[in-house]
Amino acid sequence: MRILIVVHQFMPRHYAGTEVVTRDASLELLHRGHEVHVLTAERTPPRDSSRIMARDYDYRGLKVHAIELPKPATNIEVNGGEYGSAAVAEHLREHVERLRPEVIHAYHLAGLGASVIDVLAPQRVPLLYTATDFWSVCTRSILVKPSGEMCSGPDEISSNCLECHYGERLVSRNVPAGAARRRAMYRKLARRALAERPGEHPNMRAIRVMLGRNDFVRERINSVDAVLAPTRLMARMLTQNGIRPELVRHSPYGLKLDSFAAARERRRPSSTVRFGYVGTLRQPKGVEILLEAFKRLPESCDASLRIVGDMGDFPPYVRSLYEDARKDRRINFTGIVPNERTAEQLAEIDVLVVPSTWYENSPTTILLAFAAGVPTIASDVPGVTEIVRHGDNALLFEMGDAGQLAECMRSVVDDARLLSRLRANAEGLRTVEDSVDEALELYDALRATPRANETPARNGGGGDERVAAAVRASAPELARNGAGGDERVAAA
Repeated sequence: MRILIVVHQFMPRHYAGTEVVTRDASLELLHRGHEVHVLTAERTPPRDSSRIMARDYDYRGLKVHAIELPKPATNIEVNGGEYGSAAVAEHLREHVERLRPEVIHAYHLAGLGASVIDVLAPQRVPLLYTATDFWSVCTRSILVKPSGEMCSGPDEISSNCLECHYGERLVSRNVPAGAARRRAMYRKLARRALAERPGEHPNMRAIRVMLGRNDFVRERINSVDAVLAPTRLMARMLTQNGIRPELVRHSPYGLKLDSFAAARERRRPSSTVRFGYVGTLRQPKGVEILLEAFKRLPESCDASLRIVGDMGDFPPYVRSLYEDARKDRRINFTGIVPNERTAEQLAEIDVLVVPSTWYENSPTTILLAFAAGVPTIASDVPGVTEIVRHGDNALLFEMGDAGQLAECMRSVVDDARLLSRLRANAEGLRTVEDSVDEALELYDALRATPRANETPARNGGGGDERVAAAVRASAPELARNGAGGDERVAAA
């Protein structure tokens, strides 16, 4: 079977959870004799976005076609990119028509844009989408506002999303203090933009681009044949935010666990309890909470902390972490570690700490750590609580509570029997073989069934598409104009 895998970014340059899940499934399909192609995107410096460049390369037998997209120069270009571009769509159409896949499975569409579904769906082959994060219902993909407040999704006109689009940059007056007053300001601004009056301020068009994003993406996700949700939390969030329930199927991640199981044997005994964090160094991951908790452990407490992650992705945040930790000799930042050496890192720690301050979606680090015999101390956030058992293979603490986290860490240091029990119950969960078995069954079932769904472009759109018709044409012009500086519009 010729299978096309679509993902927003891919190995070897990118290696976060989505990329790991995509890689493991693709390589397992290849191992079983299928012809597997990967379509992805890479960011390049800003340039003429109408000129599409691409490169082909081989990754462990996978045939990868990477579309080189110019890095957005403005927030308006970022917002417009959520829709996609005509140039990318045309390049993609030519590539897919040459390839003639028998199944298309998308894992993430950020950067490529939701409009690629308008190209993929008419191929008349099964089209699946795995929701590896909340991108399909949230512009930041994490359902957390810049203020740190957790969110359950957009309101009926997406006015609450203007904060995440940094819509206040288009407003000349100071943003009012207080969450309630800010919400009222964004709602007033959204209604004003949606009214679309002749002679309106130019920034109103930019705001419509922001507001139209959710309807546009949702309609296209609703035109695929199946949506796979790794957690029940994800399934619930998708359906509560307009994804058709009949499309959504709970399908936990399966990963390649062989090298991680071998890490159990490589782990050397240590009198020091070695705590570790492995993942992206980004604020919603809560690493600052971990540092605060660890520093509460007295120096007489026999413990160390290893932070594994790329220190170049979010420089201001990482600098603050490093400054906070540099006086504590027990804390070590390893910097970037190649993905294939993650098992080695897990062999060097005794307890993985996952202090997230967002919902999470079946974090792969926990799954891999369990396979390596490493128990977890984690925030009690949905997504995490589905895959761990408090007091059995993990300890849970209230999200954001550094004091509770410190108590959990101290209990593991002080009670060797507790650590032994948690370690004994830390086991690998679902394997990549399990998930690919399920995927192949679904592929075959969909291939045997005529496609019932059509793209919005073919059926004339759906729902209240307040802005989608004009947005795609206006986004490039907005990007050129910049819509900022003295062009800001008053909120009142």
